[in-house]
Amino acid sequence: MKLHAIIHSFHSQVYQTLAKLDDEPDVIVALDSHLDVYMGVKDVLDLMPEDVQLAAIRASAHTMIRRVLGDLPGFLKAKGLSIDQLPEMLLVVPQGSLNRYVFDQAQLLQEAILSGAVPTQEFREPTEAFLHYLSEVLGIKVYTSPPKNLLKLANMLKVAEYALLDLDVDYLHELQTECYTPIKAQPGELSWMERVLGLIRKTKPPLITISEAKVVAIRDPRSNFSKLMAKLSALGYKIKYAKIFASDEEAERPLKVYKDFEEQIQKPLIKKQFADSDLLSSEAFERHHKELREATKRYFG
Repeated sequence: MKLHAIIHSFHSQVYQTLAKLDDEPDVIVALDSHLDVYMGVKDVLDLMPEDVQLAAIRASAHTMIRRVLGDLPGFLKAKGLSIDQLPEMLLVVPQGSLNRYVFDQAQLLQEAILSGAVPTQEFREPTEAFLHYLSEVLGIKVYTSPPKNLLKLANMLKVAEYALLDLDVDYLHELQTECYTPIKAQPGELSWMERVLGLIRKTKPPLITISEAKVVAIRDPRSNFSKLMAKLSALGYKIKYAKIFASDEEAERPLKVYKDFEEQIQKPLIKKQFADSDLLSSEAFERHHKELREATKRYFG
């Protein structure tokens, strides 16, 4: 089987590439330092400029990959369809990244408890509840990765007939200065390039999608990103550059626009929604969704 590595600027571009595949992977392993599992809403995204939409969907990248490769179990079950043939999807993240994400979600849930919308007894241990939601609703299992445990995934990839490895380069320690969203990681929290290459050498997944490297790193033959590409080429991978921005300035402008919108509009409205004592009713959902749509239209109008 031919080996391909396809490079994108933003993680949100990957699902567009995967939607065009002739064959569907039976195993998906995603390596990332973020959990990109937000459930964006199309009619809100459509109110944003096209380049800002691409920046916004970065927070939904893993969800979108799951949707184009078999859809979400929660959606399929609601339609009375089987989930038996869904490809397995594993999201590999540092433990610290999972802890930070769950803490943010727990803060929102606490708003709902204080408002009386969610009974205190319904508040399960937040990490357990979140992982259950990811697995049962989104069909994404989380594997927390102290880097030394990465090679334990080798058997899973080896038995697959067609495996996909999705790599957001901010997962790698050496590429923190060469990616768009570096993280403040604790020592030993991120993985090293050679460990990921070790996994690839052992398993040779036919398709690797790679994203989030800065344009300057892609163009610099001395960068760590270029070293990674050279090693993949040496392993037999054909490198294809699918969707790359012309410059980092072009990429970073919509990132900043969306970040400002998120801080000024989206996060305050989501917090307000969770503080609504009528949170779980369909009427409240429609009310808050309408408010978000109108605020988005004004902001980008």
